[in-house]
Amino acid sequence: MTGSRGEPMAALNRIASGDHREAAIGEGDTVVVTATPIPGNETALYRVISRLFRVGAEVICVSLALVQVSGYASRDELRRMLV
Repeated sequence: MTGSRGEPMAALNRIASGDHREAAIGEGDTVVVTATPIPGNETALYRVISRLFRVGAEVICVSLALVQVSGYASRDELRRMLV
């Protein structure tokens, strides 16, 4: 989803704030933040991450964790999520 860079109207920010109509994140959910913040948006991104922690989500920041991501799911990964 969009929003791992801290943009105010992005989906992740709205979900973390409880303002998204169709999605919610809560206790036991894991969020992997794959992008680095846009220069100047660092504080906004850290606010989103703080909100995620407050609702009980586990947050993994690629910049701090030893994980590698491409940013895009493969066809098979998308198929598994949708089935």
